[in-house]
Order: sequence, then C-alpha cells, then structure tokens
Amino acid sequence: MSQPISAPYLALIPLLPLAGALTLGLGGSWLQRRLGKGPVGWFACATVGISFVLSCVAFVELARLPPDQRRLLADAEAAIGLAIVLGIYPTFDTIDVDATDRLRG
Repeated sequence: MSQPISAPYLALIPLLPLAGALTLGLGGSWLQRRLGKGPVGWFACATVGISFVLSCVAFVELARLPPDQRRLLADAEAAIGLAIVLGIYPTFDTIDVDATDRLRG
C-alpha cells in the first residue's frame, strides 16, 4: 500500500459546521440583533456549505486514485487555529482516511 496523499483541509470538514453551531448557539441572538436575520442565516449556511464543498473535493481526489491507493492524510495543524478558538484541542497528529473498499474505480 502506498503513502497517503496529504489533504490538510480534511480536518475542516467537521470543524466548520461545529464552529458555526457553537458561534450561533452561543451568540446567535446577539448577532441577529446586531446584523439582522440575513447575515446570520448566510453564516449558518456558509459553514455547512463550505464543509460540503470540501467533502466533494475529498471525494473527487479519492475517486481519481487507483483503488489500492485511495488514502488521504489530514494534518491536524491545518485546523489548529480554529480548534484553539473553539477550545477544542486535538490529541491526534494525523487523520488517516482509507477508502479502498468504498469507492469503485
């Protein structure tokens, strides 16, 4: 089996919606009073939408690889800034995603 391909954005896929939920859950009413419903709604949709786009990018990257090489490696440092802001401190160095049996070539 070959070395996994580096994909530092993988850590952002679960963290972006989490950041949006925490931001709006803790300060959503204040933001809505200050900015209105429109920007708050856009922020909520944007965090999930960007996460979806990143998931699609990861899927396409995996689909282009030969079946025995379908592995992506997420470096935890890619999301450290967001994790520190949220108070989530990852205890892992990397996330290894092995999708060998899940995608057909």
